[in-house]
Amino acid sequence: MVGIGGTVTLVGEIRLRTGTRIGTSEEEIEIGGLDNPVIRDPVTGYPYVPGSSLKGRARALFELAWMKSRGIEPDVFFGAHHNERQECGFVRREVYEEAKKYLREDPPWLENGTCPVCRIFGSAGDGIGFSDPGRLKDERRGLGYDPYGRYRDPDDAQELSDVVDVKKEARVAFRDAHPTTYTVNEVFERAGEPTEVKHENAINRVNGEANPRSMERVPKGSRFGLEVVYRVEDEKELESDLRYLLSSMKLVEDQGIGHSTSRGYGRVEFRIAAVCARSTGWYLDPGTGEGFPEEEDRDEAADEVTYLNDLEAERYETVIRARDLEDRAYLRPEEWMERLDEVVGELPWGR
Repeated sequence: MVGIGGTVTLVGEIRLRTGTRIGTSEEEIEIGGLDNPVIRDPVTGYPYVPGSSLKGRARALFELAWMKSRGIEPDVFFGAHHNERQECGFVRREVYEEAKKYLREDPPWLENGTCPVCRIFGSAGDGIGFSDPGRLKDERRGLGYDPYGRYRDPDDAQELSDVVDVKKEARVAFRDAHPTTYTVNEVFERAGEPTEVKHENAINRVNGEANPRSMERVPKGSRFGLEVVYRVEDEKELESDLRYLLSSMKLVEDQGIGHSTSRGYGRVEFRIAAVCARSTGWYLDPGTGEGFPEEEDRDEAADEVTYLNDLEAERYETVIRARDLEDRAYLRPEEWMERLDEVVGELPWGR
């Protein structure tokens, strides 16, 4: 049964370690204008990191890592359509219980009857790969077979497809990340502009001609408020889901985000200052809860998480700060993973 047992929110900052470009398109290109502008808030004019970019990157990288850990090659798993994202439909244990009558054996990407990718990041339905074996044939890639054939009887393809054709909202939501007050007042003010322009050349390997281009980037050192909200649906999956979520964030740190990550752009760092929780009981009868006390040094030390100063009005049922675990203002994703048993035990569902 799907329900809302409450929420867990990761609060902190995204720090840019290199210039980063998450782009948009211009309806008109002006003479002397930028070829590749960054996306900006239409109200403030400042650049921001869209939650869709964060979630999409985290999901894509976690998909590949999870499939690899299960011994599945992406070409086989995603089928012939290489741009098809993984949405198998096994978002809840109840789906698996109904579907297993049509399965020869359990698909290896499942964990206790559910797919971590789909249950955490959502599924648009369609039961990709089960309904139409013809979709999975591609002579150019030399597949020419149904990669799912080993898991289901061909005669039961439609029945299985009907079962796993499940649309499921994601448990996790990545909020749009806007620049912190510190970034606006210090980084952007010091630079004179909230962005930089990097000029590059693409060289024709045959005749040596240069094709110049200009890339707008958000400068190194910029900080953006991080809020990742996880909806608790099954308390038994809470710890594993948080572990996988933190894993996906670490993958984003190492692989980068936005354009041209192979050329040095888009290196980011997640500094998580607190894990906060609100149970269903708190939502129905809110108490005063805990908040974020004002930092002693509002002028900002290099290691502080200034976004907390922008959240002073927020209240949660439980707030587990990095300072409660270490004498530091933040922990990185892998450091929270190391302490996850302790953290979950302090949340309302672990007491």
